[in-house]
Amino acid sequence: MNPRDARQIALFVQGDVSDAPPADQLRQHRLSALAFHRLDASHPTRAEVRADYRELVLRRQIVLAELRPLLDAWCAEGLQVMVFKGYHLAEYVYERPELRPYGDVDVLIRPEQAERASSTAQRLGYRVTWQASDSLEPHKHELLHLLSPSGQVVLDVHSRLLHNTLRGSARQQRITDAVWRQAVPVDRSGLLGPAPVDALLVGLILNRLWVPEQWVIKAQDLLDFRALVERAGVTEAQLWARARQFGCTQTVRQFLRRCDGFTNRIDLSAVTPTQRARWDVELLQERGSVTGEYALALAAKLPEVAVDVAAALPGVLYVLWLLRRTPDLPTLLRRVTPPTAAAREVPDRERQRLVRGVHLALTLLRVRPGGNCLPRSLALYRAYRLAGLPAVLTSGVRRSAQGIDSHAWVELHGAPINDPYAHENPGRYRVNLRYPLD
Repeated sequence: MNPRDARQIALFVQGDVSDAPPADQLRQHRLSALAFHRLDASHPTRAEVRADYRELVLRRQIVLAELRPLLDAWCAEGLQVMVFKGYHLAEYVYERPELRPYGDVDVLIRPEQAERASSTAQRLGYRVTWQASDSLEPHKHELLHLLSPSGQVVLDVHSRLLHNTLRGSARQQRITDAVWRQAVPVDRSGLLGPAPVDALLVGLILNRLWVPEQWVIKAQDLLDFRALVERAGVTEAQLWARARQFGCTQTVRQFLRRCDGFTNRIDLSAVTPTQRARWDVELLQERGSVTGEYALALAAKLPEVAVDVAAALPGVLYVLWLLRRTPDLPTLLRRVTPPTAAAREVPDRERQRLVRGVHLALTLLRVRPGGNCLPRSLALYRAYRLAGLPAVLTSGVRRSAQGIDSHAWVELHGAPINDPYAHENPGRYRVNLRYPLD
């Protein structure tokens, strides 16, 4: 984001509507609903984001209709369930839920209740798309990924509130345990949410600065911060007291330099490599080095990862070559489909390695992650087929405020494959192609 756009977006979330950003900028920062709410009825930008606003309202109704029966069932069965981050803020902190867009729904449960949670979800028609017990990295902070019956809602079920890459997670576990002890009911079902100060400190601040994407402040962060201060009553004294308990006062100090809801300030300017390195050093004692942790994790699995990338690279290169040289879709699909391999049972771990290999091969070739769904899907389709799996290449479309959006993915046995690197939910698209048909 260039400096002028960063300044314009910052002023808008601070409440200055005299120079409202254009509609495309608002959409990029997920501020369409806020613009519709804040701008005068005669403002031309308000008319441009009206469809976005209606889509968000409809999206919330779909999420609630599918999500509440599962949350209620979990609570009725005696599971301890805590919602946090986007869904929690939208439904239980913001004055108007549609002003807080979110994607996946983040839920925290006790690790020993994961099997019961999974069983209940499947009984209600949810599909388990990923589970830690079968993962290449079972020590991480998530337990399950669940997809609702319609495919519209994705749940990330966590065992801890904070990311960890290496097996050691004592710090993250200690903070998660402390948040559990102060959790508060958010409705009559027994569903819990973090105490307001923990929603700010852990849900927002630590989940911004103690993660791989650290120092990336989003426009929505100031709005979340302000909502927790103005509507949930979080005070500076409470925040600093909790930060001292968790041993993260320097992290809070750093965050407040970039985003401070007490004084209504936010800095969305790009962070330089020098700044990132200096700030990372300043947090070493509290968090350890995020960069170093990921380097160690990569070194530990490098031999296996290298094998996966080497296996995937020829197929990825072939797909990219086909995309440049094949003029029509039918020919492309015929050429990318390998000769039928003998069908066999492929363990889930092997499937995950196929996906990881394709993902990292595309990354190595600098095929941009946000726009690689077609080459990615073609490469995964080919890799699955070569492995003896009856994969189906699928594409779909959906109407959005910007027009018609399209997306491609791979299905196996009638459902999207487990792809933890994908950022789009196929359930939100109407299928217009499946190949092959048989």
